[in-house]
Amino acid sequence: MYKNTSMMEGFYKAHRSEKLFWAEDLGAWVVMNSEYVGQILRSRSFDVVEHKKNVETYASELGLDLSQLASILDFVPLAHNGQAHSDVRRKAAVRIQERSAKTIEAFQAAASSLLDKALLPNSSFDICRDVFNPLTVKLVSALSDIPEETVNANFPAPVSAIQVFGIRQPISSRRLAQMNAQVVNVGGCPRHASESEAMSVGTAVLGAEPLHSSLVLSFVNQVLKNPGTPLSRIDFPEHLPTSSLPFVERMATEDCMIDDLQIKKGSKWVLYLGTFENERRETFFGAGRHLCLGKPLSERAWKVLTSELQRHDRIIDILEVSFRDFDFVLSFPLQVQVSVRSG
Repeated sequence: MYKNTSMMEGFYKAHRSEKLFWAEDLGAWVVMNSEYVGQILRSRSFDVVEHKKNVETYASELGLDLSQLASILDFVPLAHNGQAHSDVRRKAAVRIQERSAKTIEAFQAAASSLLDKALLPNSSFDICRDVFNPLTVKLVSALSDIPEETVNANFPAPVSAIQVFGIRQPISSRRLAQMNAQVVNVGGCPRHASESEAMSVGTAVLGAEPLHSSLVLSFVNQVLKNPGTPLSRIDFPEHLPTSSLPFVERMATEDCMIDDLQIKKGSKWVLYLGTFENERRETFFGAGRHLCLGKPLSERAWKVLTSELQRHDRIIDILEVSFRDFDFVLSFPLQVQVSVRSG
């Protein structure tokens, strides 16, 4: 059923019996306890890693030109702390809000058309390739104003620029160069892009994959939980039930205590979001000042998708799910082979 599963998911499955442990290969404490995860997410004593500094360090140490990747991070809230984070977050929130209505409208029209064409009795196909990939391209293009053909030519990427935001093995110079090239390819982004251009590319490069993979995994999980049930009779959850992001990372900005847990300033913490699989799913989107700006749009996209799925009396059987190679950030389903039969 599942082939080539996410490397990070495999890592976590091996440790799920532990509430907290030190991972030498990650150089971080890994938290599996949902109470600790929730408290750390909301604590003012933790902040995100300033990833632009990491990229600049990589560029200097490896002698690479990563200027485009670094410049895009100027316009991504998750790459900043303090006032810079607040300023970028405010601009990004306004941008997303202004484009949400047309984005969801485009997404719904595409979902309706793609599902009508794909869900034919006695058919077999890759639902990622034929439905979810073009759906994501449509949504990202409407949200970012980048032409569909440009987004489509760069999605999904074999090496993801979003990996710059995750705990991982050291990134090779080849992979870093590919990430930088992806940023250039997606937006045709000039070295000195305008703020609007850079924010568009940041939205496309860093927002598409988490939304896409979360929608795919949520769909797969719901179908597997309802074997032999026509889509029209599946009681899909109102809220997006599954996150493709196995973890988020935080840095302690001061010595502090979380219940009886001693935290040291400067320590790195990996918070496993799978602890919320059956409770408080909203924490998939983070919490506090770093709450994901894409949460409302993601939830609306899920509702639209499930509503369109429920128009069909077909039964979908999941045959095989394959994940992208070398992905230490997302549980990214690259292919989902399905068969369709009459209900």
